[in-house]
Amino acid sequence: MPFPPDARSAIIRGVRHTGVWIGCVLATCAVAGCTSDTPAPDDTSQTSLTTTYSPPHYSTAPASTPPITTGPNVRPGEKPPTVPAVAKTNTKAGALTFAVYWMQTIDWGYATVDSSLARTAFSPVCSDCTRFMKIFDEARAKGVHFRGGRSAILRTDLQSNDHHNGATAVIDVMTSIGALQAIDRNGKIVETDPAESNVTYRVWLRWTGTRWTIVDTKQAVHK
Repeated sequence: MPFPPDARSAIIRGVRHTGVWIGCVLATCAVAGCTSDTPAPDDTSQTSLTTTYSPPHYSTAPASTPPITTGPNVRPGEKPPTVPAVAKTNTKAGALTFAVYWMQTIDWGYATVDSSLARTAFSPVCSDCTRFMKIFDEARAKGVHFRGGRSAILRTDLQSNDHHNGATAVIDVMTSIGALQAIDRNGKIVETDPAESNVTYRVWLRWTGTRWTIVDTKQAVHK
């Protein structure tokens, strides 16, 4: 989605099963930090988040492959998430909304066992993002699909920007995640993962001049 102290966490969820590596590919150091106790404001102002800091340049051209719209874990009538108009603006609201959209693309990966939509949202500098896509790519290659494990966004909080990987905004996203099953091509449940609530992920974003892109993401550990 990974991260100590909870090896099950991977942005939204990663799982393992014998012979197929489909989870825990982002086992990296957790982020120390916390969100505020008050809900994030509904800020739709057009105040730019760009500062005098000049981040390094990364290629951020979105992929052209359209996302898969059906899958074994897609709810009736459900469609792939799309980027809201506000998420296309260099504002606090734009950063918060794009961070939510990023988490939704991961959730769509669990719905369809497809990484194409999530790949359009992050920069090549996010090596953990690239590794996480193997959860979907290797599961699909082995005929594994998921049941459950879908997530809901509970809140978002803007954090102080540390410019990690050239970020121009840092967002904490709290999620609730349903119980997950990994099922092989024969219909056998090969792994299960329990539901989790109030799981927070820190998302580093960069405004490229025309759009937001994800430059890193890790589970946030609250102390």
